[in-house]
Amino acid sequence: MIVRSIKKYNWKGKKVLIVEDDPAGSFLLSEILAHTGIEVILVEDGQEAVNMCKKEKDIDIVLLDMQVPGMSGYDVCKQLKENEN
Repeated sequence: MIVRSIKKYNWKGKKVLIVEDDPAGSFLLSEILAHTGIEVILVEDGQEAVNMCKKEKDIDIVLLDMQVPGMSGYDVCKQLKENEN
């Protein structure tokens, strides 16, 4: 049902960064979002997320698990906010 309802969205040209250390969780999110046309980037820890956002300046949204290896999700958010400017 989720996939059927999400197919109406067209997010081609948009990019999402999924920060999730559980393979099942990241797989599920990426499979659902694949039906929208959005480009999905997967990383498994907080430092990777920060590095990826520095490298890929055109990420539109970050879906962040708050308990990932490397640093807390709160610290990731703080660093991303500081690097935004």
